[in-house]
Amino acid sequence: MRHRRGTRGLEAAERCPLRSGLARHRATDPARRIGSLLVNPGGPGGPGVNFTFMAPDSFSPELLERFDIVGFDPRGVGRSNPVVCDEDRVNAQNALLYPDSASSFAALRKANRALGENCRDLTGPLADHMDTGSVVRDMDAIRAGLGERRITCYGVSYGTAIGQQYAERYPHRVRAMTLDSDMDHSLGAWGFQKTETIGVEESYGKFADWCARTPSCALHDRDARSVFDTLYKRAEAGELVEPATRPRRSRPKISSPPPWATCTTRPAGSGSLRLSPTWTPAPPRRHGPCGSTGSRWSIRSTR
Repeated sequence: MRHRRGTRGLEAAERCPLRSGLARHRATDPARRIGSLLVNPGGPGGPGVNFTFMAPDSFSPELLERFDIVGFDPRGVGRSNPVVCDEDRVNAQNALLYPDSASSFAALRKANRALGENCRDLTGPLADHMDTGSVVRDMDAIRAGLGERRITCYGVSYGTAIGQQYAERYPHRVRAMTLDSDMDHSLGAWGFQKTETIGVEESYGKFADWCARTPSCALHDRDARSVFDTLYKRAEAGELVEPATRPRRSRPKISSPPPWATCTTRPAGSGSLRLSPTWTPAPPRRHGPCGSTGSRWSIRSTR
């Protein structure tokens, strides 16, 4: 039954059009152009379109001269059929983060399940087909749409997982690839968390060593490792507060630009971009077989 249900979900998803948000910063020296450089800033959830808007500040003049910088929002992100969730459900889940007992952990699991079901209901069948493998196939469709026989890729963090899987699936369609802050997608959840933790620990150790030998470091006269350990203990005890209108317990946070972040001005160097229609933050949604519908972006490069 699971297989049949999954098949019906895939068939339903195939009936729903997937609109991808794209942006292209054309090579500034067309006569010496090499081809397209597809970029992904990671996340998961980082909008590649926004990354391309920042191309003049993110890439060297030499790269900008020789390559079209092409960014895309992976499916489920930003302007590519974003996952839609009820804000009240999101806030309810956020309020339960960082459980400190078995009962609070159970409450968080319940909220997670409710939020996931809500997101699937509002987003439609595509919610079950937003995996990395599907993004890789979208990436090759973009290659074909650009008319490129082979592409050059640059991926950061989670973008390296997309790059790795693209190279595995379409090795003959890769001209060159740079993977920054590489992720090993063959690892399981525990292996990934372990190696990431080791990397963070080693990075802080290098900072502490640099600080000890560099007079300009703010912690030069103190042991940076001990400072961190002291702050961690205070946070665990609820004694570390943030400067605000009233003291509140400091908790670790992970944040990223919201998928509905918009560009209201034309960035420098992106004169070849045309954005249509104007984004409208209208909350009402209609529910159909493809999930909620509302305003959409169409971003394309023009000559």
